[in-house]
Amino acid sequence: MAQPVWEDSGDVLARNLRKTNWTVDLAENGRAALDRLAQARPDVILLDLGMSVMDGFSFLEHKRENDDWDGIPVIVVTATTLSAEERRRLNGASRRC
Repeated sequence: MAQPVWEDSGDVLARNLRKTNWTVDLAENGRAALDRLAQARPDVILLDLGMSVMDGFSFLEHKRENDDWDGIPVIVVTATTLSAEERRRLNGASRRC
């Protein structure tokens, strides 16, 4: 199964996915991920909440604003503990992603 995946700093994750025949497209930041999303619709998005230039929360807000991107599943990947406010933002964004 070959599917595009976007994620900020997931070199190890990308390498492991490629071993299982996934097609992986890494974006260096949230803005670059949005630009790529405008060019091609992936099957799934792996999203780092702590990206530079545009964080994952802002990426989700922009994604939610575009009806063409509805239905693309997003899997959040983060190494940080989320605050109550961040969990609230994430839960609100996930309702339409």
